[in-house]
Amino acid sequence: MIDHTRQVTVVGFLRGLRIAILTVAVTILFGLTLPNLVARIDAPPGPAVQVACFLLLMAVAAADVVLVLRDRSWGRLRWPVLVLLLAVYLGFTLLLPADSVFTVDNWYFNSIGWFGVALLFDQPLLSFVGFLAGCVAVSVLPILVSGPGNGNDVVGLAITIVSIGGFQTLTATAAGALRQVAFSAALVSASAERTRTRRAVAQRVHLDRQSRYRDIATTAGPVLSGLADGSLDPGDPEVVRKCAIEAARMRRLFAENKDTGDKLSHELRACVDIAERRGVAVDLISQGNWRDLPREIRRALTDGPMQVLSTLSRNSRTARVTLIGTRDTVSVSVLADSDAPVPRLAETAGVRTTSIFDGERVWVEATWREAGWSQR
Repeated sequence: MIDHTRQVTVVGFLRGLRIAILTVAVTILFGLTLPNLVARIDAPPGPAVQVACFLLLMAVAAADVVLVLRDRSWGRLRWPVLVLLLAVYLGFTLLLPADSVFTVDNWYFNSIGWFGVALLFDQPLLSFVGFLAGCVAVSVLPILVSGPGNGNDVVGLAITIVSIGGFQTLTATAAGALRQVAFSAALVSASAERTRTRRAVAQRVHLDRQSRYRDIATTAGPVLSGLADGSLDPGDPEVVRKCAIEAARMRRLFAENKDTGDKLSHELRACVDIAERRGVAVDLISQGNWRDLPREIRRALTDGPMQVLSTLSRNSRTARVTLIGTRDTVSVSVLADSDAPVPRLAETAGVRTTSIFDGERVWVEATWREAGWSQR
């Protein structure tokens, strides 16, 4: 699919092509047709018919100008308009003497083909060829009605088709080729852009994975190394606490990699699962609407509550987690039965974390505000 920028470029190019074709048609109408009309105003089919036919062509040209200015196509309306032009041309030729059909007296034929090019510029070439064939058939009809044609009529027909119809067909062919070139170039460019985008996304994913690995290695690495070399005692409550926190960090990391609508709620749910696995009844309350926050802010919002939930012992009975937010403020808090306080966390990514411990329960709240804390 062509992206929006390239679609606009193609539409602009086709609009310019349409304006160019319309300009040719209008120039032929006023530069060549009008002088011939004025010079032969009293010749058949008469002043009234000639003026009426010319006004019809002017009306079609004016309508096309309006559609171009509004960036609109003729759509299905083009077909009744083309049929009307052919019907009027048929009446025009029937009022001409048979020997004048392929002369300069038939000024209508010089213009009608160009209006066919203008109205059918976005249609297959076969559509214009069919319209031009209709014009030629209408031109031949008066000769057939008046009797067998002579050699001069055949020569006049051939010259008219080659000099006028051939040039119009060539213009319609060039317009169709330019349309195909424009669409092909846009498709090739869009394909190249998609390839560049996929490469950029792949590189970004790779760098993001490396960043997450470094984050885990920085905190979990020393704990795992200590357990492996025996420098840390697995029975030490502090070591158990560190292991629980790092396990929660990993679970949150996995949650960050999920493509969900509300990433903050999903990552907080991953932290709640840790406490529920320990048999703690956790009540998760979510209220409000908030934007999709960057990962750094989400981590800072969940870090304090995560440490509480991941270190709850089996003696802890209940915990309540609350997520409240608006477009510019988000707060995550947890109130739980606990006999261990939470270390004080420094402000990170604009998130301030506060905690209260009374010996039996712990309360931690992390709050982010877009305007910053200087206004408090």
